[in-house]
Amino acid sequence: MTNRTTAILRQMRETIGWIEVNIEGLDRSGLAIDRRARQLVERNLEILSEGSSRIPRDLQATEPDVGWSALASLGNVLRHEYQRIDPGHLWTLSTDELGPLSAALRRLEERTQPASDGR
Repeated sequence: MTNRTTAILRQMRETIGWIEVNIEGLDRSGLAIDRRARQLVERNLEILSEGSSRIPRDLQATEPDVGWSALASLGNVLRHEYQRIDPGHLWTLSTDELGPLSAALRRLEERTQPASDGR
């Protein structure tokens, strides 16, 4: 894999970390009323969405439990149908789905590392 792919995977994991920071100390209703935190989460989800579309399909296929298509589509909803965004859904994405995604990204990143020749 290319260094570009590895960089995208790393950036996506970092972005998940920023989402965790953005919601720290909040609960579902807190996110719903905190416009700033909600917008930060939305923007970081857009970044994740864009990054997911740049991961080669053959590499995505090694993590079939990730909803790659849904993740890529999420960016379109956030950009073009923002009035439909449900803060509760943002909360669920942020608290339930990003942990497994981060683990999958870590595994993908490991797969993109060059094999050590033991020297």
